[in-house]
Amino acid sequence: MPAMIASSFIIFVLIFRIISITYIDFFGPVYAAQLYRHIGGIGSPMPFLALSVLTFLLALSIIFRPKKLQQVLALPLVSPPYAMLGSKIFFLFLSIFTFLLYADMVWIGHIPFVEKMERYDYARLYAGSLHHIIIDYGFLLAGMLGTFFIYPRLTGRGYHYRYIAILSFFFCYFALSGHRFSAFYSHVCFFGLPYAAACMLKERRELPPLPHSRTQRIMGRKSTWLIIVLAVFAMLCLVIFNSMVRVRGYDDPVGMLVQRILIQPGELWWVTWDRLFQYWNWTPDLAWELMFKNPFDTTRNSTIQYLMIKAIGYERATAVLALGSQYAGGYPEVLFELFGVFAALPIAFLFGLITALVLRAIVLAVCRGYFGTVFMGIYVYYGFTLLYIGGMLNFLLVMTFWLKIALFAVVYWVELTLCKQQRRRVAKRMFNYQPRAVQG
Repeated sequence: MPAMIASSFIIFVLIFRIISITYIDFFGPVYAAQLYRHIGGIGSPMPFLALSVLTFLLALSIIFRPKKLQQVLALPLVSPPYAMLGSKIFFLFLSIFTFLLYADMVWIGHIPFVEKMERYDYARLYAGSLHHIIIDYGFLLAGMLGTFFIYPRLTGRGYHYRYIAILSFFFCYFALSGHRFSAFYSHVCFFGLPYAAACMLKERRELPPLPHSRTQRIMGRKSTWLIIVLAVFAMLCLVIFNSMVRVRGYDDPVGMLVQRILIQPGELWWVTWDRLFQYWNWTPDLAWELMFKNPFDTTRNSTIQYLMIKAIGYERATAVLALGSQYAGGYPEVLFELFGVFAALPIAFLFGLITALVLRAIVLAVCRGYFGTVFMGIYVYYGFTLLYIGGMLNFLLVMTFWLKIALFAVVYWVELTLCKQQRRRVAKRMFNYQPRAVQG
């Protein structure tokens, strides 16, 4: 359970893609509007996609095996000396940031939800720097919100529900700025990632009992969470309706929803499977050239660029990419395109192991209160999620990504040293330790 909660962001994407491929196969041939042709109905690429998903789940089960976690969590949990101060400073920072975020939108004078404006147009023409921060780094803020929300629970206190209030303000801002489903589910997943630490301690029967207070009792009721879930669901329905009907004005919004939900997530994988496994048209040299050596846009996901070119041709693909848009998919297509049928699954398993290791480091850092490690760990983890979300691999060639990994290691070492010193001080107080005088 801790592994599934920690990796919910990736697992949701993979399950969504499996549902899409199942629909394409079962109801195919179906018309794919983005590909300008019918796909599906000639066989099942499902086994290969399912194997790619299973490799990730297998890697999770290995890295999060109970015996290994038991060894790591053997030491007593001691709060770092800066735990309370860090929580207060972070909450103050986010409160000010949230206020300025809304104030900036009011000052600009454009609210996309009200004015039927596309979110891309707002971001390009009107939005200020705070808007770009919440869009580009909201996952990081959400992960830290979840960390400070759950950490008091690990140390015998109650949940800090004030961080859920901040998250709700983020959600309202996403709705007002014209965003739809992806912004909501990604922030929920990153907010819930640290909760894996509570599940881990609960499985070991080391989670302290929940203190009795009015707030904890009210928020602990199932009816309260049912209301919250229904409210978020209603908001999602509202923003999707606004985008599909009021902003974009589709003549057939239901058909477009079918395209977005059931066809587009899996269409590029189906095309790759059809080309590689039906016609044995494998071009790894061209894939390497267009992904790494000479991509259409070096600042964006080069995998999707290559897959779009192979699916709809160079002219159509580059025209779509030039408009700032791109198709969904990428994993596991990119691995089959680069490494072939037999090498793709072992490499997928290797990526899964590395991703699971980073996730375990984050969860254990939450247990210990290593907030700097959690921050950098989420930053590094997000880089690996780009593979599963869009098949992106060119992030591995960016020097700043490796600098993040190095900083992640340095921050972990510093916090480990500080907490070891704190543990010694606690032990001295507990056992009334008196050091012997040094004889001169």
